[in-house]
Amino acid sequence: MNTLSKIKDNPLLSFLIFLLVLAFGAFVGVLLSECIATYVSRLLGLSEKNEALKFLGIGMGGILIALQALMSYKRTKAMEKTANEQAKATGEQAKANLHTEQGQRQDRLKNAIEHLGHKSESVRLGGAYELFHLAKDTNELRQTVLDILCAHIRQTTGESKYREEHKSKSSEEVQSLLTLLFVQKHEVFKCLRIDLQGSHLNGANLQGARLESLRGAVLNEASLQWAFLCGARLQGAFICDANLQGTNLVEARLEGGFLDNSNLQGSYLLGAHLQGVTLNGADLRGVQFRESRGSTFAESMRNLIGTETEFSHMIFEGGLSQEDVDSLVEGMSDEKANELRNELSDHIGKPSSYQLPEDSGAIIGSYTKEEAEQWIAEYKKAMPEVSEDNS
Repeated sequence: MNTLSKIKDNPLLSFLIFLLVLAFGAFVGVLLSECIATYVSRLLGLSEKNEALKFLGIGMGGILIALQALMSYKRTKAMEKTANEQAKATGEQAKANLHTEQGQRQDRLKNAIEHLGHKSESVRLGGAYELFHLAKDTNELRQTVLDILCAHIRQTTGESKYREEHKSKSSEEVQSLLTLLFVQKHEVFKCLRIDLQGSHLNGANLQGARLESLRGAVLNEASLQWAFLCGARLQGAFICDANLQGTNLVEARLEGGFLDNSNLQGSYLLGAHLQGVTLNGADLRGVQFRESRGSTFAESMRNLIGTETEFSHMIFEGGLSQEDVDSLVEGMSDEKANELRNELSDHIGKPSSYQLPEDSGAIIGSYTKEEAEQWIAEYKKAMPEVSEDNS
């Protein structure tokens, strides 16, 4: 019944079958009856019975070929239709799955943010880890998650109560976040924008961390050994009594910053901007301006024993325009911006100076082998993960 219905619904198929039946009937008639053979031969303009049979046979063959081609075409179209329907169904399912995954991610993001605002420190930290794992699973959300967590650090450390209670050391929550985001060796937030400007991070452990925007941040007594601060914006930052041994500060913007009594032995300061910075008691011995000949901190320090520090690659005075200063204070609070403007006003319109000011108060010159060994020992104690050198 289904076959008859298909034949009925297809005029071309019906016509070809009709022709085939007609040709077959004529063929049989010619074969069995001389009278029919004579009539068909005359109708076809043929003189002999055999020629009529041959003509009808060829005609039936042609009709069969046409039927086969038509059926192949129909099968191909049916297969295409089935494939398209399957592809459409697969696409709809994938779309539904995507919506489901997006919904799940949005739910995870929402829940994590809610936990981040909880009054319990442990719940907040749990929310931060939820966000971290969400970023780990979803590339598109990595910058968003990093922005949220940086904002949480800025907000938390910006509260007066927090600053009063954590004058010399970061809270466990903040330290855990700093370690998770910037110290641990993972690729989740690599090459993304980091904004911790204005954060209160006194005494924070940021050894080996990668940081970027820390304008106006407070990092007194922080551990920043071997940190990556290349090109970092540290204008007006407080980094007093901090340990910056081996830190990469190439082209860092430290204008108007405070580095009093900080340890910068073996740090990299090529092209660093230090206009208006205070360096009273800062140890600049062993400061480097190119890749060290040694592969470890210990080798670097030993290679620099007895070598006078060269300051010609750091900008200490001048070299700023009004536009530069406006750019440096952009995004800072009015109070901080005004302070930095006043600090840098004397450097506007003056030629750049690469000489350390005589009244800087910095410790310069060279250091001895004994001092180098002492610093190396202190460094290894602070950073036990640093491999021992073979020298």
